[in-house]
This record gives sequence, structure tokens and C-alpha cells, in this order.
Amino acid sequence: MKHIEQLVSIFLNVHEVVAFVWGPIKLALIAAAVWADSIKQLLDAYEEIGEALSNLAFFHTLIKSNGAEHLKRALEDYFSDILRFHQCVLGVFSRPNWKTFFKAAWGSFRRQVEPIIRALKLRQEKLSHERLQAHAIHQGVQDFRGHADDRFDKLEADLDKIRNALTSECLKRQTSVEDQGMKEFLEDKLNISRFGSRSRLDSPELSSPSAGDWIFQHPNFQAWEMATASQGNVLFLNGSPGAGKTTLAMKVIRYLSGKDPSIHGSTVHFLFKHDDDDRKSAKPMLRTILAQLIQQDETIMRYLYEKSAPMSSNLELSSLSTLQDLTRECLTSQRSVSIVLDGLDECAENEPNVIVTWFLDKVLPSAASRGCHLKLLVCGQRDGRLDQLLSAQPQIRLDTVDSHHRDIEEYSKSRAAEICARFSQTPEQEEELATKVAKTSQGMFLYAKVVMSNFLSMDSVDEFEDEMQSDRFPEDLYKAYERIILRVLEKSKPSRQKTVKKILGWIICSQRPLRWREIQSMFCINAEKGTCNPKRRRLDNCKDICSSLVDVTICDMFGGLQSEQIIQMVHETAGRYLVQRGTIDLLQEHADLAIFCCRYLSSRPFLQDPETDNAQNALQSGYFGFLDYATVNYCYHVEEAQKHVSGPPADVASSAVGLLTAYSDNPSNPSILEMEACAQIVTTALRTQSIDARIQSRVIAIRAAGESQHRDLSKESPYLDLSGPLRFKCPRVYCSKFSTGFRSQGTREEHLNRHERPYRCSHSDCFLHDVGCESRERLEAHHKAFHRDSPNLAVTFPSTKRTKPRDIFDACRRGNLEEVRRFHLSGAGLNENEGRLSLTEAESYVTPLYIATQAGHANVCQYIVNQGINPFRVWNYRGRRWSSMLEAIRRSHAPIVELFLHAGYETDIADFPRYIAVAILAGHRDTLEHLLGWPSILDHAAIAEQVARKLLSSTTLDVKHWPKNPPADSSLVHAWFRRAFPNLYRDNIPASTGWSFVKDPGSAEYCAWKKALLQSNDRSFLHDTLGSKCHPLSLFLLDLLDEDDLQLTAYGGNRPIHSLAVKRCNGGDCKSCAIIVRRVIEIDGGVSVNTPNKDGSLPIDIALDYRPIPKWVVQVLFLHTDNLNNREPKGIDLRDHEAIIADAISVIVETCRLDSSTRNHRGQTIFSIAAGTYWIDAKTLDSLLEIDSTFAWTADNSEDRQTPLHHAMTATGNNESQVDKSKLLLSLDQVELEKILRAFSASRMDGNDEACRNVRRFAKDLAIERAVTVMDTLGFGL
Repeated sequence: MKHIEQLVSIFLNVHEVVAFVWGPIKLALIAAAVWADSIKQLLDAYEEIGEALSNLAFFHTLIKSNGAEHLKRALEDYFSDILRFHQCVLGVFSRPNWKTFFKAAWGSFRRQVEPIIRALKLRQEKLSHERLQAHAIHQGVQDFRGHADDRFDKLEADLDKIRNALTSECLKRQTSVEDQGMKEFLEDKLNISRFGSRSRLDSPELSSPSAGDWIFQHPNFQAWEMATASQGNVLFLNGSPGAGKTTLAMKVIRYLSGKDPSIHGSTVHFLFKHDDDDRKSAKPMLRTILAQLIQQDETIMRYLYEKSAPMSSNLELSSLSTLQDLTRECLTSQRSVSIVLDGLDECAENEPNVIVTWFLDKVLPSAASRGCHLKLLVCGQRDGRLDQLLSAQPQIRLDTVDSHHRDIEEYSKSRAAEICARFSQTPEQEEELATKVAKTSQGMFLYAKVVMSNFLSMDSVDEFEDEMQSDRFPEDLYKAYERIILRVLEKSKPSRQKTVKKILGWIICSQRPLRWREIQSMFCINAEKGTCNPKRRRLDNCKDICSSLVDVTICDMFGGLQSEQIIQMVHETAGRYLVQRGTIDLLQEHADLAIFCCRYLSSRPFLQDPETDNAQNALQSGYFGFLDYATVNYCYHVEEAQKHVSGPPADVASSAVGLLTAYSDNPSNPSILEMEACAQIVTTALRTQSIDARIQSRVIAIRAAGESQHRDLSKESPYLDLSGPLRFKCPRVYCSKFSTGFRSQGTREEHLNRHERPYRCSHSDCFLHDVGCESRERLEAHHKAFHRDSPNLAVTFPSTKRTKPRDIFDACRRGNLEEVRRFHLSGAGLNENEGRLSLTEAESYVTPLYIATQAGHANVCQYIVNQGINPFRVWNYRGRRWSSMLEAIRRSHAPIVELFLHAGYETDIADFPRYIAVAILAGHRDTLEHLLGWPSILDHAAIAEQVARKLLSSTTLDVKHWPKNPPADSSLVHAWFRRAFPNLYRDNIPASTGWSFVKDPGSAEYCAWKKALLQSNDRSFLHDTLGSKCHPLSLFLLDLLDEDDLQLTAYGGNRPIHSLAVKRCNGGDCKSCAIIVRRVIEIDGGVSVNTPNKDGSLPIDIALDYRPIPKWVVQVLFLHTDNLNNREPKGIDLRDHEAIIADAISVIVETCRLDSSTRNHRGQTIFSIAAGTYWIDAKTLDSLLEIDSTFAWTADNSEDRQTPLHHAMTATGNNESQVDKSKLLLSLDQVELEKILRAFSASRMDGNDEACRNVRRFAKDLAIERAVTVMDTLGFGL
């Protein structure tokens, strides 16, 4: 800025406006200097300005001369731009609480000043033109005038204007698109429901446009509007029910909103409504206020985006305290803001106290301390709550305001003229009617509206004149309601009475305002039969049927359609009167609606496949027109019906149980069937049984059918009258868009993406700013990988010993982004391979991107792909195809995989089977989920077989490139397979846990998949898989197959278990193969491990034939092989045979040492098995007894309870080499020997007495005297 100071001193005595340049600079620097982050950002901005002004000093002499008017004009433009720049700067630092909002405000500031800085740089380029520089040199010597061509200057100026206009328009469009995306994201986060609110705000005045204008002249309102201190900034507008408070509130809101917000500040409002769950408590009020601030203030929008991007909308933003904190921060960041709350008396329970106390005790003091001018207007009744809370605040009482009464008189005259014109009455009668209504109203606009609407809806002059009689003229609001009820109910035909009563009952007890088509649907639907008869639609509109008891509001999205009109009671007093009068039994209405909703949701059309004829007929008839309401609110009506003194009626409990049964995994569950006997717990059951997810899945299927056929269905007016126009609705039941939806499918998909990926990166130039993440953990991983300068990351100190990278490859390997940029800008190629330097030809695919990917440096990868390097490019060498994308997947670098997928490069769909296979083998769920979700058009079912075969080939071909063997875990294979074939899993709800795979022989998908894998290539796929390192696929296939499939043969008679025993992982430490063997045994009960191949070898024989011995596999086979004496290994010399036996014995001893309680499927301990196995000697048994001496007398967990001595004696009888085993057992000390003999005697084996005598004879023959003595003592074998 030194150059500017030198130049402006020339005109200092002429132009006083120079102070407008330096004054803001000084003020901004003083404000920013209190915080390091802000002063750095501000100085960076001034540095950009300084660079754009760097050549001005060169023209110092020329500007002072009299002949350089064009340069003086350029200088004026410079000053204008600098003034605009400072206007933006001061907008940041003059905001209340600017530190909190600095980051968001600075983002908006940068967008505003980009065109200014760009304009300054363009002027710099013009001044730097070689001709102009030469001209300046010449003018420095002599006062040279007017060398530039005027025409050329004009052309240059015009081009500049066009260029600036195009740049500004492009930036504006880009900003608009980005801002709109942020706003939609925040509305989804806040779950804003604008169900009819805008229509209420836009509704016409009750009388003339000037009605209510008196409020702007009221002293209390003017004092409130002009209030600047902490006093007088709260105003309480009150009156009796129906006095017209809401009408006045709407007028005030329109009045305040029509003012220039840059001068008078922002205006936010909320309209409470007692019969709308979305509009009767603090939370929806806070969400709506935030949503309105988002629309009015870009800084607030960016601040809330930054705060909510790492939040889950279903958790943090459901917290009242979180919403209060955010709203308070945003409100008090405004210089001036007006808040209008209408109908606060209609809030539920203690909500008015919560809301008013929060504003008075938290928001207003905070605003005063921060310099925010905040005003609060509260409209409501003096109901004993609000008047007590606001007793100290200024008030406007409508019942004492003469101007308000005059408005009612004007309204009465206007409607009286309309009525008397209809019934041909005289001016005197017109005046009489107007006077009578205005006088009786007692300041209640609602009374005048109801009475006049009632008169206007009458059918004859006689009826009108009869009603005008003094003894019948309603003397108050309730009497006015009574006259309407008499006319539309008691004096009408029975069919009309029934219709009116049903409509009023539904409106009064509904959880939210109903649309007219939803009311029509309830007339047409027979939930018990599962049918819909459109001929039952009411031909008259709701207003004609219910007269002035109801109000009709147009729909936001389809305002011209009668079917979409929103129906509500004219006022909450009308509904209350109908209940008090006994016309409407509220509890019975809730019970009836609960029964209807439960039966409706469990009816046949809901439970059938949408493709069936019955479901199609139901769809065409409009049967699903009540789907939106019933799905969300069925449980509410059951709960309300439960408020009966004796509990919910039996029909309610029965219907609820029917609903539970229809959507239960186990319909015969006794706990469900017993609920009718204990109706009190039925509501709890509806909540805890989690049927909402199952209902939601049916809704999704039904809506999909309706959307696909809407063009044909909409040709029939009955369908449109009940189902309405096409809306693309959100499938999430508790989303505000579940009922309202969107006009286009694309908008809905964007909305659904925000549900699925609610966590957004707050960096606006990052790809995850728009795409988002599924979880907070993934967002944190993204920040760590891509935004390392974030202040919440740990500080690291560089090593003093590190040298600079020698080339771009070394810089990529180290993750030094600055050095990578330097090498690249110096000419280093990003697509070159490192092999050209020193590496072998085999490493020719090693590019800078590959190295950065391999090392996991996501920020370096991002820089390289942004320079145009395709991460999907495949490098070929000797049959091996590899790419940076595959390396990222193999290394489980999920953030880098996500970056590559969203980098904007096209990838061949044919490569995805390999991507998925590599991700599964890498064992990283996040990486796999990225692939499964991209691209959305990928048909996983179509590539299922390719993925399975790629799993096998990737294991065999690329095995040497894996950091470790793939884990023995099939969950990732199931995650992929579930995406391809969701119907093969028991629970089709995405949020469910557990795979619940269903082996359904009747399923065409299941049979086709088995056939593809098992009945091709000589049935070798299963054998090849079990014989490979592809453990995830092996376990998955075992989940898919059954017992008979494991007996299929291939490769000349081998079963799958033989292939596993032959080709099991090299080395003896692979536990995964043992897990697979156990799974085989679980499936077929050990049949496979006891079945020899064509050579007569059992799996354990095959396993023992290979070195090094697979000890974990041998352990399992040893335990579960019935005939361990099948054969001895063949084809090897004696020394190799002895080595194999020694290795096998060491494995057995180690197994016992790890878990001495291990038993096989026959209940035998390792010791018992060893005692009967020929190739295990007595020395090994002795080693096992050293581990656990109780082995010697531990019987089998079997029916005959045989002991180790039984097995040793059997082996001794069959093979003389086994004598030492029996001798060992009979040579133990006396105590142990007694236990052995007692256990032997207790065996239930057939012929055990003879077996005991054989043991006695054996001991005598071998002269084991101590054993014989103990036998004599015990009477053993006598």
C-alpha cells in the first residue's frame, strides 16, 4: 500500500476523499490485530491488492502532468475498487461477535472481492503495456499529451466491460449453484417442514389491504420498532381467541420483511399451531428461524454449514440445547433482527415457558452484550401463562384498541354488502347486519368471519331472514358455531350428517393437517377387504360440506389442485367446542383411526408383491392414497386410544396385534399372540418390535410401482383425486419430505444422498463438500488425509537430518506436497515412470501418482489428479495389469479411493469386478463401500459371477503383492453379494445388522448362482477356491452351499476338502485354513474329513504328506478323523516318514498344551484319540500326561463312556506295537491307577465286564504287580 500513499499525496490538498481509503485500512487493521488468524487473512488480502498496484509508482510523473486524463481516470477506478474492497472488509469486522463467524464471513468476503481484485489486475496489465511504459518514459522528460488513440481506448474500455460482466456473471452463477446446494443441505439437516406455512403467510387480508395498518401507528409498536437499547425491545400483542392476532402478525411480518435488510436488519418469524406436531414446540421454531436466516444471510449459511457438516441430522440437531446454542449465535451475529412469534399460547404444555424464558434470559442479554439490536414480538392469548411471563413487557391489547374494532366494522360492512346482494336485501337490512355482527363480535375477528361465512353459505332468502331473528342471532363465538352445526349437521340429510361428522372427527384428531385427497381416500378405502372404491368420493368440496367450520389452504407445490388442498379447522376453538358439545368423541375418533391405520397397513395390497394383479388393481384404484399419513401416524393414534380409562378398546389392540403379526419375522411368537389379553403393552410392542423399517420397505416398493406407472395411471381422474400428482418422495418415514416430496427425481436423489452421506467437508473446494460421507469417522479420516493444515491436527516437527527430495518421485514418496509442486512447475512430468531412472523394466508402471498412492499421501494424490493424471490408467507388463486405483484399493487407502472415484475421470465398468475383488481381499469395509456405491448405474447382479472369479484369480495371480493373506472372514463378500441379490437375505432393510443369508432352493436367484459356480468347469470352482488363499470366498461359498455340495468330486475324484488339504497355504502357521476346515465339519458333520479320495487317502493323510506340516489344519483333522489308522504315508523313505510323524506328534502335544479340554465330535479328548492311534507312541502319551494327569481317567462324552484305557487296549489287541500304551496307563501310581480302573468299570460299553477281565489278564501277563494288587482291592475284573 506504500505505492498508493505516495500517489494520493499528489491530490491530498485537492481530494479530501483520500481519507476514505486510509481510514478503513486503519480501522480494519486495528480490529483484525486482536486475533492472529484474522490479521493474517487480512494482510494476505492487502498483499494481493499491493501486487495489483505494484507498477503505479512508475507513472508518478505522468499522472501529475496535465495531459494524462486517461491515467487519472484509471486512478479513479483504482480508488473506486479500493473503496468497494473496504466496504466488504468492514462488513466482516463490524458484524457482532465477528470472531465466531469470521471463517464463514471471510468465505463470503472472498467471493465478493474476487471481481475487484481481478479488475485491479486487468488495469495493471493495461498499464504494463510496452507502448504505455515507453510513453511514460517520454512524458517524464517532457510534457507529452494525447498520444493514445481515443478510438482504441474506447474499444479497450468496452472490451473490459464485457470481460468484467462475463466474469461477474459466471462467478454469480457458480456462487448461486453452490449456495443453493448448501441451503438444500441445511434444510435437510434441519428437517424443515414447510407444510402450509408459506400459504398462511401469503393468504389475503380478511378485509381491505389497509386493515390493521393502525398497528404501525400505535405508540407501543413504534417504540418497539425504534428501540435500540436493551429496554423496550419486547412487545406482547394479545387478545381473546379469534381476535385477529394472527392476521395482524402476518401484516407485521410483511411490513418488516418489505424493508431494506441492509438498513433495517433481518426478519424471522414462526407461526405456532396446536394441531400440528411440527408447529407446537421449541424445536421446530428454532429450526425454522435458522432456515430463514440461512436464506437471508450468506455468512450465517456458511457458518451453519461448517457447524452442521460433521453432524448427524438425526442426533445432534435433534437436541434442544444444540438448536438453542446455534440459533442464539446466529441471531446475535446480526446488526439488527426482528423476531415475530405468533400463537405462542397454542404450544404444548410447558413450551411457552421454555421459549419465552430462553429469549428473555439468554438471547436478549447476549444480543445486548454483542451490540446486536434484537427485537421480539410475541402474539398470543392472555391464558395465564404468557401474561405472567411477559407481565413486565409493553403490550398491545386488541380488546382495548378502537382502531381494531373499526377494522371489524369495515370487514362486517364488506361481507354484509356481499350477503345482502346475494339475498336481495335493502341497504337498511345490510346496515343492520353489519352493525349487529360488529357489535356482537366484542373485538373478535373470528366471530365476524364465522357468522358472515355462515350467512353467505345459506341456500335461501327464507333461511337467511329466519337466521336474522334476534332470538336466533348468535350472541357469542360458541353460539355462532352452534348455528353452523345446526345447519350443516342436524338440519341436513342423514348422509350429509354422516359425512360432515366423519370429516370433522378426522380433522380434529389428526396428527398433522390432512390433504383433501387423504380425506377422500378414507371414504373410499375398505381396509378389511383391501379394496378402494373411487365412486365413494364426495362430489362437493370440503368447504361446501363443512361450511365455515373449516379453512382451506392451497398447497405449496400444486396450488391449483383441489386434491392437494390442506384442510384445517377454522380455529382451535371450533374443534374444542365440537368435543365439549359431544358432537365429536375424541378418544373414539383416535380409536377408529388407529384401527383403520393398522388394518390398512396390514391389508393384502400392502403385503403382496407390487407386481401381482391384486396389488396392481389396488394401485390403479387409488388404494395407497392414505399411505403417507398412516405410515407415519398409526402408532400415535394407538397411543391416544390407550388413554381410555379401561385401556384401548379391544378392536384397537386386535388391529395392532394384526399389524405386528403381519410384519414380524415370527408371526406365531407367543408374546405377540398374548398381547390381545394384555392390551396395555400393545403400544410398547409397536415401538420395540421395530416394524417401521419393514413397513418402510413396503412403502418403497409401492411408491416405485406408482412412479413407474404414473403416466398411465394419471389419465384417470379417480386415481389423481386419491393419489394426487406425481411427487418424488423421500422413503425415510420421519423425514419432512416423506409426504411433501419433490417435483423431480433428480432432486430427490440429491436429497437421498444427503441422508446417506450426511457428513460434509466444510472446505468449499473439496470434492466431499458436495459428495459427503456416511459417518463422522470417515469424515475425520478425510480431514486427516486431505486437510492437514487444520488447527485441530497435532503439531509435528521436521527432522533436522532430512534432506530435500532428490526428484519428484522422492517427494511423492515422502508426501512433500510443496516439493511435488516445485518439481512439477520446473518441468518434471507427472505421467513419467520411475523406471527411466534406475529401476527395472518390471517397475515401469511406477509413476508419481502410483508412489503417492502406495505411500498413502492423499493430498499429493489430489494435486496430481487435479493436474489431469488419470488414476484409472492401466499399465501392462508381462500379463499383469495394474493401476494407481488398484494400488489404493489393495493398500486399503479409503480416502484415496474416494478421491479417485470423484475426480471426474471415466472408468471402464468392466474394471469394477476386479476393484471389488481386490477390496474384499484387502479386508477393508470402507473401501468396499465406496466401490459398491459407485457408480449408481452398476448392476451388481450382472457382474456377480465375474466378481467371484476375479476373487479367485486375484488371489492366485497377485498373491505376492498382498501385504498379508486375506482374512478368513466372509462378511465383505456378503456385503457385496447382498448388494447384488438383496432378496436372498432374510432382512431386506439396509440398516439391519447380520447377513441372515437364506438358502432357499425355491429361489431362482439362489439356484442360478449355485449352478454358475458349481456346475461349470468340471465342478472345479469350489475345489479351486478351497485350495487357494481366497479365504473370504471360501467361507462365503460354504455359507451358500449345503452338505451334498461338499461331496461333489473334481480332478479325478477329489472332494473339496481334499483340495484344501493338498493346496492349503504354504507354511504351518495359517489359522485361516483351519477355520475353513472347521466350517466344513460343521456343515456335513465330519463326513468329508472321514471320506478317502480315489487313492484311499483321508484329508489328514494328505496333510501329513506335505512339508512344512500345516499344524493348525492337522490339529482340526486329528480331532475329527474317525480312523486315524487308515494308512501310513506312502511313497517316502523311512527317514522322511519319521520326520513327518515327529512333526505331527509335536502339533498334537502343542494342541493339548493350548487347550487340554478340547474334544472331537465324538466327545473324545486328545489323549483318548492318541491312545488309539497307531503312529503315536507311549512316549507321546507320557508327554500329554505331564500337561494334564487327569487325561488318564477322563472318559469320552459319549453314550458308552469309554476311557483312554479302552482305546489303548483296543489298539493293543489290533497291533502289537501298541502294548506300551496300555502298560503305561497300568504303571501309574496307586491313586491314579484306582481312578483309571474305576472309570473303566463305569463304562456303559457292551461287554465291559469282559473288557475288565481282559485288562486283568493283560496286567498279569506283563507282571504289572501293582496294577494287579489294586485290581484285587477294587474287585476289578473278577
